[in-house]
This record gives sequence, C-alpha cells and structure tokens, in this order.
Amino acid sequence: MKKLLLLLLVSFIHWSLILAQVDTSIYNLTLKDLAQIKISTPGRNIMTVLTAPSNIITITDKEIYENNYKSLRDLLNDIPQIIIQHVSSAENEDIYTINGITGNEKFLILLDGVRINAIAGSDNTIGENYSLANVKRVEIILNPTSVLYGADAFNAIINIITYKPEEKKGIEVSANRGNYNTYDAYLVTNYKLKNLGFTFVSKYFYSDGPFFPIYYPDLYNWYYRYEKTGEVISFGDTIQAPIGIKPWDMSSKATNFRAKLFYKNIEIGMLRFFESHSTSLSGKPQYSIYCKEAHYNTLLDNFYLKHNLNSKSNNIQLYSLINLQKFKILPTSAFVNRYTNFNVAYKYENTQNLHWEENLRIKTKSKQTWNLGFAVDLYDIIPKTGDLPVPYDETKPYDQQQIYYFGTNVQDTAGNSLVIYQDIYRIKYYNLSTYTQISHYFSDKLYIIAGLRGEYNSRFGFTLLPRFSLIYLPSNYWSIKIMYGKSFLAPPIHKAYQHFGSFIPVQDSLGGIIGLKSPFWHLTSPNLTPEYKDSYEINLIRFLNDNLYFKLNLFYNNLYNLITRVIITDTTFHNVPVDKAWVLRNTGNGNTYGGTISLYNNFKINDLNIKSSLSYTYIYGRINNLPPQFSPKHSIKTKITINYLDQMNLTIGGQYRSWSFYYPGDTVIKSPPYFVLYASGNALVIEQKWMSLWLTYRAYNLINSRYYNLSDGSVGPSPQKPLELLVGLKATF
Repeated sequence: MKKLLLLLLVSFIHWSLILAQVDTSIYNLTLKDLAQIKISTPGRNIMTVLTAPSNIITITDKEIYENNYKSLRDLLNDIPQIIIQHVSSAENEDIYTINGITGNEKFLILLDGVRINAIAGSDNTIGENYSLANVKRVEIILNPTSVLYGADAFNAIINIITYKPEEKKGIEVSANRGNYNTYDAYLVTNYKLKNLGFTFVSKYFYSDGPFFPIYYPDLYNWYYRYEKTGEVISFGDTIQAPIGIKPWDMSSKATNFRAKLFYKNIEIGMLRFFESHSTSLSGKPQYSIYCKEAHYNTLLDNFYLKHNLNSKSNNIQLYSLINLQKFKILPTSAFVNRYTNFNVAYKYENTQNLHWEENLRIKTKSKQTWNLGFAVDLYDIIPKTGDLPVPYDETKPYDQQQIYYFGTNVQDTAGNSLVIYQDIYRIKYYNLSTYTQISHYFSDKLYIIAGLRGEYNSRFGFTLLPRFSLIYLPSNYWSIKIMYGKSFLAPPIHKAYQHFGSFIPVQDSLGGIIGLKSPFWHLTSPNLTPEYKDSYEINLIRFLNDNLYFKLNLFYNNLYNLITRVIITDTTFHNVPVDKAWVLRNTGNGNTYGGTISLYNNFKINDLNIKSSLSYTYIYGRINNLPPQFSPKHSIKTKITINYLDQMNLTIGGQYRSWSFYYPGDTVIKSPPYFVLYASGNALVIEQKWMSLWLTYRAYNLINSRYYNLSDGSVGPSPQKPLELLVGLKATF
C-alpha cells in the first residue's frame, strides 16, 4: 500500500506541475497531431484514433524506440486493460487477460493484416518471438471486431504495421547483452529499386534465465534436496525421479525471420516464428524438474501473397490475400513433472490452414463507405497429442505411429500384452464466411458503422455476428463513441481433442499384474461449440488542449456458452476403469465489466520534450459464479519520458496490481498486490552522414522486488524474475 500511495503521490505532483506551470504555446509536437495518425485496422478504412469505431490504442515507432520495446510482449505489458501473468504457464509461458477474459487464443495478432498467431486455438507463446524491429506502429483494438476479422477476434486485434522499403531504406543492426546470460540481436534490411522492393528482418534471443533458488530460497528449498538425492513428490509420495538428477536448465530461446518482396501492388512474404521455454517454469521443485528435456518448442511459418487494386479516384479498392500457415508443437517438446510420473513425456501438434480472402471497399458520393468481403479457410490438423513416451515420428503417417500410453507397456500373469496405443487424430474441416459493413456519414460530426458477418463451419454450423457503432465529434477536441459487437470463439481443436492421463497395473495378492486401471484422465470433448460474447462499450476522448487529453473507456461483456471443465466419476477409457475424469462442456456463462480512465500529456521545456501518462483500470464481474480469473480488480500503469533533441531519452514507468485469483478445482490461488518499476533509454553516440550509432538500455523490476504472478497450475503463484538488465548498441546505415 505504501508503494501505491507513493505512485499516486508522484503522479499527482507531476500532473499538478504540468497544469499549473506549462504554457501550451511552447509545445512543438502535439498529442492531437499524433491522434490524427492514419490507421486501418478497426474498419478496414483509413481512419484516426478519434474517428475509428473502436477503443483503439496506437503505439508509434517513436514510442517503441523511447521505451526500447524489443518484443510485442514488452509493448502489450504497458497497455491498460491488458494483464499479463508472466512466467506462469508451462505451455504458453505467459497468460494474457483482456477486459477480464483470459486466454492467449482469444485475440488475433496480425502483421500488416496477415494473421501470425496460431490458428484453431492452438497454444501459442507471445514473447520474444514477435520482434518489433522495422515496425512503424502497432494498432491495438480492445473490443470485438469479429464482423471483419472472424472467429478468433474475440477479445482484441493487434495489428503490427511494418515499414515498406520506400519508407525506411538502409540497414539497421542491434546487439544487446543482459544479465542471466541474455542475448538479443536483430538485423533489418530495406531495399528499393524502381518498382521492386525487398525487406529482410532477422531476430535472435537467448537467455538462461535467473537461478530462482538464489532469489526465492524458501520456495525452492526442495531443489537442493533433489539435487543431492533425486527425490521428488508424486501425489503425496516421496519417490526417486525416474529421469534421475539433472542440471538446472530454465533457458528460453526465440527467433523471428521476415522476408518480403514488393512489386508494384503485389507483396509476397515468408515469415517464421520460433520459441522455446521451460515447461517447468510455473511448477514447484518438488513437483517439477528443471532440465533441458522439459521444454516447449513451437514453430509457426507463414507464406502469403497480397494484392491491392485501386481505382484512379481511389474510391474503389480491392484487397486480395492468400495465406498458408503452418504451426507445430515440435516433437522435442516435453514435460517432466508429477503428472508424467517424472518421466519425459513428449507432445506434438501439426496445424495447417489455407486462407483466401477478398475485400472490396467502395466509397460512394452519398457519404457512405461499404466494405464487402468473403473468406475461405481449409484446415488440416493433427491436434495436440497425449503424453508420449517417445517423440512423434514425423516421417510416419499419424495413424502408423504405434506409440503406447504410459503404464500400458506391460504383460499380465498369463503373458498377454496390455499395451494400449495412443489415439492420434487428424481433423479436416472448412470455414466459409461473408460480411458487409457500411459507414454512413450524416455530417462531419456524426456517423454510424453497422456490419453483419455470416460464417459456416463444417464442425459446428452457422453463426451470425452483428456490429454497430455511433461516433459523435462535438468539436475538434471531442470524440464520443457508443459501440456494440457480437463475437464468437471457435472451439479450439486442441481443447476438443486433447487428452492426458496414465494407467497403473492392477495386481493380485501375489503381486502379479492382472489388468489396468487409472486414477485420472482428461478425456476428449469433440462436440464442443463456439463461445459467445455480447460487448457494449462507451469511449470518450477529450482534449483539454493540443497536448493534454484524457480518455475514458467503459465496457460490459455478456458471456455465454463458455467451455468449462466438468468432473465425472466411475467411467472408462479404452475399456479401462477410470476413477475420475475431466471433460469439457459448453455450460459456462457470466459477465465482466469495468473501465479505464487515462491522462496523457506532452510538453516542452527548452530542449527537453517531456511526455507522461497515467491510467487506472477497474475490472470485475462473475464468470461461472466466480470473479474473473487472472485479472486484478484494480491496476495502475504510469510512465514519463524525457527526450533531449531526439539525441538522448529516458523513460521511467511503474505498474501496480491488486489481488489476483485463480480457481483450479475447489482451491483458490492468490497473487498478492505488488508494484514494479522499470526504465529504458537511448543515447546517440556517433552521427555521420552514412551511419548513426546508439547506446540502448532497458531495466525491468528496477528496485529488484520479490513478487508473484498467478500460474495456471495448482501449486501456487509463480515467482517473478528479479532485476533484468539489457544494454546494447544499435547502428543504422
């Protein structure tokens, strides 16, 4: 509480000085000018933050530079209404919650309009693999836009807009070194010759991560016991880990590769995103083993072709996109924990999607703009497997793997094999969609946007989605938006078909094996249907002058047909008795509501340009009769940036969160309130006609706090990293 009061006091003094002393006539760069930056994501029309039919936040390249954002995760961590539980998930590494609704699969990530997060609800880490090198701006929409973007635009859309060769020519290279043996480097090349252009971006990241037993000795005291004896705890019993004693390894690695070829109105791209992290990062040492075998490795590839055709008057535009995406949980991915009985349990998934889309935009003389379009999607998916005792063999067809379930590779007393081979599925389906959206301008100050999308999916049938927005501009300094949208989330394939558990032998009085049984299984749920959300929102932007404005956003979400976990008892799997099983059903419902009030300021004192922001967010509700999980009721985000003639800058920011909760089964896991401070900056070292050299630095958890985020396991909150430092050089040619 003292840290929160200090944060509020500093912010109050800062804003008091601004309002009392600053003369707006000395401003050079205005926030109002920034609010007029052209954006395209909300309505697929050219708009601004003031006129777009969404709660949209735009982060420019200058803000990316000033804050030294290396990855999309760095940037999203500063956005109000987005909560990231760091180092919290074995599969996703981090857990994202937007407007009180949790799920990394519940929002879209686009790169210049092309989807770059995994399709079909697959587990996708959003971390260092999403580089911000060569990024012009990032457009973030924090409400549903399923009418234009389809099934997975449930919570938000994040569109990363990159520089084209004619906008930023030359070469840029950056190399950074940090504590915990951290490396971060990238290379950018932009080349333009007449009608031909080329862009190449490559990023590499590696970190050992902190050795947590040093920083959280009480929480990790069991690790030293395991290091000496190899002992772990398996559901109450102390055992010797079958894998033996392994050296500590919590390393993470990421690469990002982007190559684009431009010719007139045609763009061809090849994108690759690789990420690897420990699957034991959110587990306690008595239940998980931190070794190199226990890592989750994913690879996402995109190959696309885009074409834009414009009429001479620019009133008619046709946008075409063909995109092939391939996403894999690589065969080397594995868990080593109590659920695998401390054996190496491998995972695999292979998801492919072919997407074809056409969008026609027509601007009429009667102050109307029409967006008409259709999309065709073909899916071919091997869903995430159960726990495999050996790696999946990609050289064999899925139905010829012959991999047994853990615990079944035994014989009974009569010599009969009890082997049960894994159920490995292959799912093929298609999705057809069409949409219409109209923007009608009653005047320069009042207009509406209405849209309707129809989707047919061969898995779950037909869905209809409406959208409506009213935008009123009382003056050049006001914007009032009232918005409604219906969105749906297609049932993730990996949830519908994931299954895991193990078998144990049934023994007679002499200890001979006479059969199998299972204490627990998570069973498949192939008949899941979409989750739905009705979203109501009011957004107000008010400029007090050209460099000071506040923003108020209020929302209410009605959620229904949510996928929830149901416990059943005395069932069977492969004709083997199962004591308890989990299945998924569309039985959940609830709501979330709240809002954010933000204040932004920009002013100049001599050669210093100073920007600051402060936002407070309140989010609450009831989902399945419980408060929203992973979402604090109160959060505050603030920062101040001091820039000297664009040659040197310093940014200092802080975040506060109140209590967060997670409800696995009948237990409640709590994460206490905390405040974390961070800083970043740049300094121009050399400037010549042919090159510039910059010193860059970034520090997170500046006061070296010990604090926790929630994890999606059932063993308690996850300890967070101590002070992180990253220092490097950036050169442009």
